[in-house]
Amino acid sequence: QKQQAIANEKVPEQPLHCCGGMSQGFIGYMFQQSLQNELAKRGHPHTVATVITQSIVDENDPAFQNPTKPIGQFFSEEQAKKMIAEGATMKEDAGRGWRVVVPSPQPKSIAEAEAVKT
Repeated sequence: QKQQAIANEKVPEQPLHCCGGMSQGFIGYMFQQSLQNELAKRGHPHTVATVITQSIVDENDPAFQNPTKPIGQFFSEEQAKKMIAEGATMKEDAGRGWRVVVPSPQPKSIAEAEAVKT
């Protein structure tokens, strides 16, 4: 999201689900490489894989009515007021500034569960 904020005038905004997938892929890849390297070093050259997943949630989950999960960068109060006026949902974050907040509904299942089992 930081890259998105820096490039916002030249690059179209990425949907949140795409940002989530990119984060999963990046973090998963870094973890995968570290784990695979450590296993090889210890004489266990197993293959390690990263799987990007999507959570299935209940569309009626109350979290959708009260977004609480802060994401992205910090904004000043002045910036936040402007963004709120433009439709963003924001909250002050522990004296550090304002951040966009999104719903964090309880996961019910993983969309790719069957693919992982096979």
